[in-house]
Parts: sequence; C-alpha cells; structure tokens
Amino acid sequence: MRGSAPRERPGFACGDSGSLGWRPQPPPHRWRRTPGGGSVPDQVPLVDYLALSPEPHLVAHECDACGARFFDRRNACASCSGTSFHAVDVPTAGELVTFTIVSFAAPGVPVPFVAGVVDCGGTSVRANVINTDPDPTHVRTGMPVQLATFVVGTDSEGVEAVGFGFEPVEATS
Repeated sequence: MRGSAPRERPGFACGDSGSLGWRPQPPPHRWRRTPGGGSVPDQVPLVDYLALSPEPHLVAHECDACGARFFDRRNACASCSGTSFHAVDVPTAGELVTFTIVSFAAPGVPVPFVAGVVDCGGTSVRANVINTDPDPTHVRTGMPVQLATFVVGTDSEGVEAVGFGFEPVEATS
C-alpha cells in the first residue's frame, strides 16, 4: 500500500476473520542465529500476502458474505460491504488474462517488462510476467503461468527481500 497506510509489525498481518487485530503470519522459510542467541530471517517477503513457507504462495482475504477476494487489508468488502474475512491460499498456477509491455517507467526501473493480470483459480492477481522476453511473440493471453519468487535486494545484515511474479509454464511434449 502507498501513502499513509499503517505499517504492520514484521511477522504479523491484519484482517484475519473480520477482526482488526493482529494474527501471526507464517515465518519466512529460512532463519539464522544471531550472536545474542536470537534468530532473524534470511528472507522476508516484499509484500504481506506472499507466504514463503512451506512453499511460496499468495494469501488473499476472502469475504465471508460474497466470496470476493482481496490482497490488501480491508475493513469492508468492496463488492458487498461485508466486514468479515478469512485467509485463503491462492493457487500457484494460472492463466495470463491480459498483459501490456511497459516501455517507459520511473527512473531506475529497467524496461521493457511485461505487466499482466493472471487468473489463479478464480482469483485475479496483478503481477509482472518474468523469465520471458518482453515481446508479443513470447507472451500471449491464455498462456499458462506459475508463481515464481526472486530476490529483490539484500540489507546490510544479509536479509533478502523476496518478490514474486509469474513465469510461463514450459510446454512438455
């Protein structure tokens, strides 16, 4: 989220089961010991709805009243105004519904790249299509894709920030 959105504590997320309280989020999949005896994650997800363990997947908030799904925190459903939600795992495979090849972006963002919308078992996911040439001959609507993670950056303590995208599923003969 952008702007003045409230910052959430690491390891916790909001919006579970319609409550506005905190709920534990699965820990990142790798941890390391610190000299003081504690532990810190080797990897952290770039967004709250990316779970890294046991296998990388996305987690959406589903409205209990109408079934609409959202990735960001909601106090009320945009479809029916319901206020009760529960967490659901989103399938990691899907189909590219629409895409665009981005040729101009903010300074420092490498172009071109493919931005798209993926249907993952009925849940629409906005994400980049990665590990393919950003060319219309290599990307098409309806193509099968799968969730993939990648390291976005590493902080001074060696903790990696992990992002996600979708990559084409290799055709098998």
